[in-house]
Amino acid sequence: MKFYDNILSFFARSEHSFLKRNFKDQDVEPYSLLYYRSRILLSFLIVSLLTELLAYIPAVYLAVTQKLWILLIIDTAAGVWH
Repeated sequence: MKFYDNILSFFARSEHSFLKRNFKDQDVEPYSLLYYRSRILLSFLIVSLLTELLAYIPAVYLAVTQKLWILLIIDTAAGVWH
């Protein structure tokens, strides 16, 4: 249960930080339209980050074992740019 609580706490802190940074001029009330829009956007960003990491790890392994350094550079640049 402790691990699950830590994950929920991390996401709650991330959501609060995201709302504070991106909507500082607006009052975001819980259960308002802006609140749900920001939650959907944050969820999309987290899922895209996890998907990118899922694809990046095997690409790094392949690039290192096959000595494809240009592939490693391009994948890293694309990941940083994203």
